[in-house]
Amino acid sequence: MPTDKLYLTPFENALARLQVSYARYQKDIKDSQIRDGLIQ
Repeated sequence: MPTDKLYLTPFENALARLQVSYARYQKDIKDSQIRDGLIQ
């Protein structure tokens, strides 16, 4: 059985950025630039 660990730091950073962006979008749902960034 492999003992290599999966490096999750980039994924954790992406989730943190997504949370910040989503919170910002919730403040102004008409901001299409943030909405489009979240979709991508």
